[in-house]
Amino acid sequence: MSKVFGKAEKIIMALIWAIPGAFIGALVRLFSYPTTFESVSSLLWQYVPWMLGFSILLGAFGFLFPRISALILEFLLSIEIGK
Repeated sequence: MSKVFGKAEKIIMALIWAIPGAFIGALVRLFSYPTTFESVSSLLWQYVPWMLGFSILLGAFGFLFPRISALILEFLLSIEIGK
């Protein structure tokens, strides 16, 4: 049963880290290259490879190192912003 939980932990951490990876990829693309807007499909053609690349990288980090990524995630969630 612990093997099942270990694999589930890895998969869940990969999914959790893939979502911010997509946002980070979009931000990196936004600040690194000029964006030309001709249509929605051209905008997707510019941003989706960056978003997929960063989500795969961060998802792989979450899958390969689930304990370290859980520790980083808990630290990030404990930061208080504001007062």
